[in-house]
Amino acid sequence: MPSMLRRASMKRSSLGVLVVVVAVIWQGVGTAVVGTSVDPTASLYVTFTAFGSAALISVAARFLVRGPGTAARPPRMSRGDFWMLNLVTAGAFGTFYIAATLVPPTAASVTEFSIAPLVVALASRMRRRLVQPGVVLLIAATMVVLILTGTARTPAAIVSGLGLATVAGACAAGVLLTSSHLTRHGFRARHIAANRFHLVWLVTGAMALPAVLRGNLQEPGHLALVGVLCIGLPILLLQWGITLCPPLPAALLLTMVPAVVWFTESAMTGRWSSWLALTMAALVLAAITGTVSTSVSKGIRRGRRRQPAH
Repeated sequence: MPSMLRRASMKRSSLGVLVVVVAVIWQGVGTAVVGTSVDPTASLYVTFTAFGSAALISVAARFLVRGPGTAARPPRMSRGDFWMLNLVTAGAFGTFYIAATLVPPTAASVTEFSIAPLVVALASRMRRRLVQPGVVLLIAATMVVLILTGTARTPAAIVSGLGLATVAGACAAGVLLTSSHLTRHGFRARHIAANRFHLVWLVTGAMALPAVLRGNLQEPGHLALVGVLCIGLPILLLQWGITLCPPLPAALLLTMVPAVVWFTESAMTGRWSSWLALTMAALVLAAITGTVSTSVSKGIRRGRRRQPAH
């Protein structure tokens, strides 16, 4: 029986890793498409439609989709868990978009996603696993310095932007940790998603409302479709993946998002940078090797704990 449970847990984690990888690629490509095709004045509206659609789909799935084990009454989410879930979700996305207006978006993205693995490792008291997040953070810091060298941004803007990106990274770690916590307490991915996105769509909707009322948006239907396909759906897929994948491997895999964004943007615009390509490749390599190392070491420890004493 223990061996069956262990195999089931490993299959679940492996599926989670696969789902997160697909979601990371989809989200990265979608972000690049949004960044190159959507006017900055319409970004709030696109974000609102993305998370509004994610909330609607999640609530519909919560009540309409039946899966194995749904006959039992699902657990009730406490107010504290509900607000924490919404605050870290809104914080991860809201602070990032503000940071991206103060420093180059690539620098903000690299900072956010490199901070998350370190926060997860520290919050989970996994100090023995600080090597992989440390390597990712070192590569990311080098990349940010190279990106910011020669920019016209003021020191105050750089400090503020990187500070907000760091907050976004901490909130992204909170997204992973709260998802893991709720999953351990019996919540399914669709139950978590049905409660996750309300604050972020309310805030972005309120901020986008003036532009909508003034009629400043061109082709709002097309913009809404871009938001759903490029942001909303990959976020929902990622939401499912992080309930299956342990928090630290998920955080390490998410560090590949900036690389996917940059390579996609470079392919679309035809602008390449050799040094940035090398550092992005190093970031992807560190993320993959860190994920594999973390998953393997976790499996070895589980096996040792279950071995009979001699």
